[in-house]
Amino acid sequence: MPVASCQLPVKKEGRKGERNGRRSTPHADHRVCPARLGTPADRSANDVEERSPLNRVDAIRRPLLIGHGANDPRVKKAESEQIVKALHQRGFPVEYLLAPNEGHGFAHPVNNLARMAATERFLARHVGGRCQEAVSPEVARRLAEITVDVNTLATSGGDRGRV
Repeated sequence: MPVASCQLPVKKEGRKGERNGRRSTPHADHRVCPARLGTPADRSANDVEERSPLNRVDAIRRPLLIGHGANDPRVKKAESEQIVKALHQRGFPVEYLLAPNEGHGFAHPVNNLARMAATERFLARHVGGRCQEAVSPEVARRLAEITVDVNTLATSGGDRGRV
């Protein structure tokens, strides 16, 4: 059933666990973006934990699509998978793309096209409307390669199950 609102999260990249995110974010990012990331003196460990989406997973009310680059130096794969598993265990609609040759963001054109195709299908499924089902064989192949079966992920302890 489509969601009545268009406030559906399609997460391309971003923080999943604040404490680990602060540890894994390159130091230069903290100097460049203190308003967004804060400085080590700005926040206590409790404040960081309170902001972590993993600790607020029960507050997520909309279906979620997460696209993640396996080589992301800022957001570790395990953090994305924790969110996916937690939502799946709640019986919540969640879809997960994991591109093994990407970092923080998708830079390879075929990965971007596959992510866009997945996003279009996700939005059509959860918001309603049309989507273009036909994609090039290369994009279809890549989409199949990066789509993780969340049922397998949630029961396997971390193995990437493909659909």
